[in-house]
Amino acid sequence: MNSCLYQGSVVHSRSLPKKHYFKYNLFLVYLDLDEIENFFSMSRFWSYLKRNLCYFKRSDYHGDTSKDLKDEVLNTVAKHLGRNTDGPVRMLTSLRYFGHCFNPVTFYYCFNKNNEIEAIMAEIENTPWGERFCYVVDARKSLSVNDIEAAFKKEFHVSPFFPMSLAYQWSFSLPSEVLKIKMDTFDKDESVFFASMNLKKVQASKKSLNRMLLKFPFMTVKVVLGIYFQAFKLWVKGIPFYDHPNPDSRRSLFSQANIKE
Repeated sequence: MNSCLYQGSVVHSRSLPKKHYFKYNLFLVYLDLDEIENFFSMSRFWSYLKRNLCYFKRSDYHGDTSKDLKDEVLNTVAKHLGRNTDGPVRMLTSLRYFGHCFNPVTFYYCFNKNNEIEAIMAEIENTPWGERFCYVVDARKSLSVNDIEAAFKKEFHVSPFFPMSLAYQWSFSLPSEVLKIKMDTFDKDESVFFASMNLKKVQASKKSLNRMLLKFPFMTVKVVLGIYFQAFKLWVKGIPFYDHPNPDSRRSLFSQANIKE
């Protein structure tokens, strides 16, 4: 089975206009969409499309919720890359825990039939607006064998403590025993923010699924409360506040990343 769990930590570090740092532990599910029913059959407390302590709800994820998630992801990737991918899609995400779900970002790793990475789609969700935005990265244009790097302009309002006039540089390791994702944020070529995710693989089993649920029972609530708590701390520090450019908007958006060459 390719599906597994990943456990580790997320770090956010702001350097300008004032320093701010935090780190928290988490676990994520790395789910092969062709294995989805087998994965959820391992524990009575985990379910696919049925309410449970932990379950997968189609509307929490990309595209038309009346259609298959894998098909929707591949259609979006094909639209932005101009070619089709014909292999597995594996998503790195949080599920719905105790009825609650919020994913700041879900990563969809798209492979070909030879199990070679073709593309990565990052679907970002903001709060409290509930909008989703996708960046599609062409993995064929990777700078190195083991890491995929992409650079692109900010096009989606996430934090009210950052302006829209920023640029991102992302780095992805290939999912293996260790999974790393890094993001640098630049304002006119000056780094203002850095985020990283460092995770270690945990084999999926009845025991590991139940253990993670006990260890992180309120993962979604923790993430949402953490976002607002850190926002409050930034406000106290006097960090400039930027309103949503279109506060009445509630829609899904798409963008294709420009690969650094």
